Order: sequence, then C-alpha cells, then structure tokens
Amino acid sequence: MSSTMQIGNRTVDVLVGAHDLNNPTEFQQRVPVQWLPPLGWFNETSKDNDYSAFRINPVNLNDRVKPICLPDPTKDYTGLIAVTTGWGSFAEGGPSSSVLNEVEVVILTREECESYYPSRITMTMICAGYPEGGKDRCTGDTGGPLVVRDDDGTWVLLGLASWGDGCGQPNAPGVYFNFVQVAGIISGILPDLTNRTACDNASY
Repeated sequence: MSSTMQIGNRTVDVLVGAHDLNNPTEFQQRVPVQWLPPLGWFNETSKDNDYSAFRINPVNLNDRVKPICLPDPTKDYTGLIAVTTGWGSFAEGGPSSSVLNEVEVVILTREECESYYPSRITMTMICAGYPEGGKDRCTGDTGGPLVVRDDDGTWVLLGLASWGDGCGQPNAPGVYFNFVQVAGIISGILPDLTNRTACDNASY
C-alpha cells in the first residue's frame, strides 16, 4: 500500500497529461507520489546535482501520456536541436503561462558552456541556447524537461531546467541538469526505458 508524499502539511501529487491548466481534458491525471531518496547530493550554492526522484502511483498511459526514453550515455548530443517545455513566463519577471509552451535550443559543448559561465559549470550540468539569446527557458520553467530526438526517432530526456542568468539574454544560455549523468542508475531501476519498447513512438 502506497503513501502519498508529504512536504510539511501539504500532500504532493504529480499532474500528467496537462496542456492548458485552465481547461483540463480527459487526458489529465493527478497522481499521488512517494518520496524516494535523492540519487545525488544537491548543492544549493553551486546548483550541482540539481535533481531528485519520485516513485509515483500507476498512471494510465494514452496518446498524451507516455514515458520518455533514457539517453545513450555513450553518445555525444552536442550540436543537436533540443526542445524544452514549461508553463513559465515569456520574459524575466513576467507572469506564468496557463498553456504549456515549447522552444527549440541548441545543445552546446562543455567548452562553450564554461566560456559563458567560468568556474560555475560542473559535470552534472549542460547548456543549451544561442549566443545571441532570444530563445530560452525562463522563470517558472525550472525542473522542466530538455528533450532531443535520437537517431532511431525516439525522444530522450537529456536534461532538466536548472538555472541561468536571466531569460534569453545574449551569451547566457540556459543551464540544465545533465540527465546523462544518471541514465545508467535510472536504467538499473527502470530497465524498460532503455529497452525503448516502453517509450518509443511517444507523442510530443
């Protein structure tokens, strides 16, 4: 029997299948979650290891709710176009959106990332964006996915929105937790996500 996770006096659920928060559809499901011990050690100052994990109650999979595939830890994804999504604001300090939005960004090399943020990038971080700015995740998008289409056509989770200097500023790309760093650990817990039979052809 599962128990719903508690943070203080609050019960925490996960909302899946949502698009417009003001207009729920039959695809949406609010699922209770259980806390799992973090797989890393988050550093609040440096934002190193900016991720955690949850065990959720069973979800009804459908055309709008499918698991994401894990990335290949041996592959170099730099230079590829990725997609990041969220209900955050369109500009720094602006209001959040009720409709899920997406933006395409380029996966940068570690050298490029470190040149924009000297002495601030750890091995658990990757950068995505453009030198000229203009396209970026923003306030309210933290924790959102950074996904890329792999060679076999499946979408894989490459990162999780973590931090950055402003939103869409020149020479200040978005910084994401590098999910490749824990793909091997996750695959040991959820082997179906490396098999790809459980996550291929997922709608996006």
